[in-house]
Amino acid sequence: MALIRGQKKRHLNILNTQVQHFDCLNNQHFGTWMVKHFEHARQNLALTMEGLQRLGFEERYLREQWKDQIESQSLPLPSKYHSANFDDNVCCTFLIMVQ
Repeated sequence: MALIRGQKKRHLNILNTQVQHFDCLNNQHFGTWMVKHFEHARQNLALTMEGLQRLGFEERYLREQWKDQIESQSLPLPSKYHSANFDDNVCCTFLIMVQ
């Protein structure tokens, strides 16, 4: 019985070592991936800023436009039955025309 416990403990230690090894490898790969993608994003930003400068757009103007676009797209959609265009006068006019 002690031999089985020793084998199980040894097996768990081996598994633990393997997991730690793969964890270190994954961290290294993740770090490499992060550096590669960060550099790519930095190059894209530099190209974009260069293009915007060539076109004569100021960053402040573009940020204001972006803010306005987000605000206009963030408004809740009007309800089907309670829209801003729904007017009681229109409803009464329609009912008079139908009768």
